[in-house]
Amino acid sequence: MRAISFYMADGGTQIVGADSLGDIVAGDTDTPVKCSVRNDGTEAFPSTLSIGTVGTNDGASQMRIGADSGTLSPPWGLGASVSSPGAGGVWGATGEYGVVVTAVNATGETTQSLEVVASVSDVTQKVTWSWTSVPGASSYNVYRRDPSATTYTSPSLIALHTAGTSVVDDGTAPAVGFPPAANTTGGLSPTYGTPPPLSVGPLAFTALQPGQTYYFWVGRVVPTGTDATLNTRFGALDFS
Repeated sequence: MRAISFYMADGGTQIVGADSLGDIVAGDTDTPVKCSVRNDGTEAFPSTLSIGTVGTNDGASQMRIGADSGTLSPPWGLGASVSSPGAGGVWGATGEYGVVVTAVNATGETTQSLEVVASVSDVTQKVTWSWTSVPGASSYNVYRRDPSATTYTSPSLIALHTAGTSVVDDGTAPAVGFPPAANTTGGLSPTYGTPPPLSVGPLAFTALQPGQTYYFWVGRVVPTGTDATLNTRFGALDFS
């Protein structure tokens, strides 16, 4: 199954349908905006991103895109393995526990991964949570929710700055902490990074695995002298 979703510069605000880029006049150049696309499906997603032309707007000459090289994807490929009873677990209750993971570099931390769930049927079991290594990540943070919860609120941190790609969880109560709302691994608000040189594209990248995110920048350049027929003065990111 193929499914994708798009996000704005913070990596946490989803673009549903269209998001305004505002007005721009002839002779102006946009300050580029960072966006991202995440593979929400169950198979690898194709690896080309192109600009489309909408209506009478000359998208080929006005729109620009560029790949972001500094922002980490949240981890993907999460898995859970539950031990046999009697392994030393100290869970407070049995049930369906969920975990999300974030990647960390010297600049910041990503938003949370897609969730993986494990069924603990005996409080003495242990759970090994695992994920795929994220290029550029120095460590990972792991957050767990109780069976009765639907979101990750503090306290939910069960592993801080772990260097490997798995942790063994015995059910010990989480520490203070919860996943961030913005991905700061490329930079801080409001731009969350520095835009690269932009071009008309297309952008070619390694096929996204389920749960993996790709970051890119978009902007407009309206040539001097462009009249109202070719320049609508208004732009939008349309991912519907």
